[in-house]
Amino acid sequence: MVVLEGPRTVAEAAQNLVDQFSSLVQGVREYAEATAANDLAGGGDTVHETGMEFIAQRKAFLGRARDALDESVEHGHRLPDQDQLLSRNERRLSR
Repeated sequence: MVVLEGPRTVAEAAQNLVDQFSSLVQGVREYAEATAANDLAGGGDTVHETGMEFIAQRKAFLGRARDALDESVEHGHRLPDQDQLLSRNERRLSR
């Protein structure tokens, strides 16, 4: 499990990206199965549309993450060092 901390907008964009990637993988899997069964009923169009949506979600995530990092740097926020992150995660896991 990976736990990231940051603005809600970045977390939501990351979740949307993960969800869209799952849809893309499922669409490719279904298209491959249909191809293997010689049942090509336009599945390629669906995979293409899902892939394009994945690209859009990726751009949205990268834009929001970049904005959050830029804002953090502009306001002089210092990232915690590795020991602080480990301690924080250990406390969280022990709950």
